[in-house]
Amino acid sequence: MTYEQLANWRHRLGLSNISAAIKLGISIDDYEWYENGFSVIPKSIELATFAIEFSEYLFLKAREQNPKFRHKGIGYSYTKNDFINKLLNERKLIQDIQLNKGDKIFVEYKKT
Repeated sequence: MTYEQLANWRHRLGLSNISAAIKLGISIDDYEWYENGFSVIPKSIELATFAIEFSEYLFLKAREQNPKFRHKGIGYSYTKNDFINKLLNERKLIQDIQLNKGDKIFVEYKKT
């Protein structure tokens, strides 16, 4: 993963530098070093961006398809946390989400 791809990932998810660092579990200084190209991005960070983006996509699909995740009066982050907890605790949930072959889940990274 290049620093441009990391920045594109952050922009696709609408995250600030601080939010991206928090989601990745790293310091803001480390994140900014990676995104500005001052340090090589570890494979673990690349894999974490993949997992985060995939969970975001699954959450949106689950909200579209399952009324259980359209809580009225409950904030978006609570609903998302509820979804992630159910996804981890009830592995069958992922089987209930219908993905279409034409759905573009990720932007493909070009090898550099």
